Amino acid sequence: MLLSLIVACDRNRVIGRKGKLPWKLPRDLQRFKKISMGKAIIMGRKTHLSIGCVLPGRKNIVITSNPAQIGPGCSVYLTLNEALESLREEDEVLAIGGETIYRECVPMAKRIYLTEVETNIWDGDVYFPEIDLKEWEIKTVARYSPDPQHEYGFSFKVLERY
Repeated sequence: MLLSLIVACDRNRVIGRKGKLPWKLPRDLQRFKKISMGKAIIMGRKTHLSIGCVLPGRKNIVITSNPAQIGPGCSVYLTLNEALESLREEDEVLAIGGETIYRECVPMAKRIYLTEVETNIWDGDVYFPEIDLKEWEIKTVARYSPDPQHEYGFSFKVLERY
C-alpha cells in the first residue's frame, strides 16, 4: 500500500479557516476528485463534518474517538494504525486531512499531491505540518494564474519521498 497525502495550503501552510477551505479553487477540487476517485480516503472527524457528506466513488474512512457523530457510508476507526491495517491491500490510500491526520501520516507517506496557493491567509486556524523538503523530490509542477473562477494563483506539485 502506498500512503499519499493530498493537500492544498497557502504560503504559511494554512489549510483551513473556521471549518472551511479559505479559498475557492474549482480546478483544485477537480484535481482532488480525479486523484481520489476509486481510492480509500482517510480523514479526521472535523474534516468529514466540514465536507458534509460521504464522497461518492471512494472508501470514506474517518478516524475519531466519537463514532456516534459519523453517519452511514463511512468506515470508522479509533486510530490511524487500525485504519491503515484494514487498508493494507489497497494500491494507494490518500490522507485528506485535517491537521492531526496529516501530522500522523507525514512520517509514513511516500507521496504528496500538493496544491500551493499563492496567498497568505492571516486568520487561518488549521495548518499542514512542516516537511523537510530535503526528503522529497518534486516530480511534476503545473502553475495556474488567477482568473475569474480562481481568486489566487496556485501550483500543483507531486512530491515523492527519496
